[in-house]
Amino acid sequence: MNRVERIENAIIADSNGWFDHVRVDLHVTIRIANDFYDFLVKFGESPDAYEIVYMMGTIVSGIDEFYQLALTSRSMGLSTPLLQLDFLTLREQFMQRFERIDDAGMSLIERMNSLFALTHLQLLFLAQNFPSAIFAKGASDLGSAEQVNSEFSELMSELREMQPGRLTVEEAAARAEARRKRRKA
Repeated sequence: MNRVERIENAIIADSNGWFDHVRVDLHVTIRIANDFYDFLVKFGESPDAYEIVYMMGTIVSGIDEFYQLALTSRSMGLSTPLLQLDFLTLREQFMQRFERIDDAGMSLIERMNSLFALTHLQLLFLAQNFPSAIFAKGASDLGSAEQVNSEFSELMSELREMQPGRLTVEEAAARAEARRKRRKA
């Protein structure tokens, strides 16, 4: 069982059916948090413009799910503080929180508070990097507007396929790598 499934199963097991009708929203929110964690691990303290834009697209793809999950959860007594952080601090806080979210000892409330704090950090990353990452030095590697739009459309299609049982994270990563190679060729 992968980390996304462990986190999702832990939340579902503790929720007494609370999230049954928004299970896909929960899954997408957790998966995107996991993708952001992987991005932070893989690209360290200095991700390039292409990777930043790709991650921003991934975060944007989950906005509807983040919102629906928050609406469902609002009466649970959850709270997440607003944060203003530089990238290194944001990276450190996100990674620390994500690494603890599947701890067996966490309660449902603690786990959901953590998930929303992770989502908040992802949105903070998006806000701090849009649109500057698109115009940044080295962003010319992104290609033309048509290429970026085409790749973004492919990404959005793949992310929709990643709902349970359609496309795995590994398949999506392989497709992204193939797009990178095509772009560089």
